[in-house]
Amino acid sequence: MWFSQLFARFRTPSAGSSIHTLFSQQEKQLGRRYAKGEMIIREGATDHFMYYIQNGAVEVFKQRLDQKETHLTRLEQGEIFGEMALFDDAPRWASVRAASDDTRVLTLDARALLRHLHEDPFLLLTILRKLIDRLKRMNRLYNQLTREQIAASTALSELTRLHRQPEDDTPMTGMVTQLAERIRAKGVYPEEINGGMMEHLELACLLLDVGEEGVEQDILEKKTGLTSHELHAVRQHATIGAQVLAKAAIRRPEPALELAAEVAEFHHEHFDGQGYHGLHGQTIPLSARIIAVVDTYHALLADRPHRQGVTPEEALAMIQRESGSHFDPVVVEAFLEMMQESA
Repeated sequence: MWFSQLFARFRTPSAGSSIHTLFSQQEKQLGRRYAKGEMIIREGATDHFMYYIQNGAVEVFKQRLDQKETHLTRLEQGEIFGEMALFDDAPRWASVRAASDDTRVLTLDARALLRHLHEDPFLLLTILRKLIDRLKRMNRLYNQLTREQIAASTALSELTRLHRQPEDDTPMTGMVTQLAERIRAKGVYPEEINGGMMEHLELACLLLDVGEEGVEQDILEKKTGLTSHELHAVRQHATIGAQVLAKAAIRRPEPALELAAEVAEFHHEHFDGQGYHGLHGQTIPLSARIIAVVDTYHALLADRPHRQGVTPEEALAMIQRESGSHFDPVVVEAFLEMMQESA
């Protein structure tokens, strides 16, 4: 009986109140104040303290071998961190620093915690629940990193295939180069549409959505509407793809990879600024504005888990309606002319 009552209380929202009760008893104790960016815990340090955020927020991160940082999570007022040091002699596995000015953090040692655990055993359950939640967040981060590695492998495979079969072409890549040539022939954007762009657009087109390998397949194949969390995950494919290609370009400087990274990042921008990153008008790279029209046209024709494809006429009409809002009007005009001539 007591066991079921214990976990019934653990499941209720009030279970988290033990933490707040603990520190409300120590209201007279003000934690140390930190300025934004000031370090609270350093990775590798050894101590036996738990910390409670009285005010502000902190960010948790790890430093890689190349001295760059990997952000892990952000913790807000009322959260605890560093609790594992109370039970384990291992060095700190991550660093923590203040994420906002006037961050105030209270330090609690093992003796004080044990005293409060004796007074309120349910406090241990609250700490365990916070640990479990944090482990779940870390697992999601690990999965994200793993999916980025899959995306990188896919991009590498695609690059290898293109190297072995340079004559390979698809209707989409051919359409993109034709559209760019038509825009150049019109004398529009003469400085941007140069030989380099024309030469590398096909690769950018083929690697356009390589970041989708970093998105869970069940989300991409979902037949119903996406939740806000799922929509965010789908939008991440642009950033994942850009990061993978940008890293490849650093290791092996290639204008083609740099252009591909640019297009992967910005091909979901809208001319009116309502896209993924909020770029608008000619602040969106021209390469992305060109490919966005062709990519949308082919996407509209294709069947998707949540809808059937439309006819070419319907797709063209939809693109024309979005001229000036979703798409660059100059690019749309050239695209419609090109499609009319090829009909």
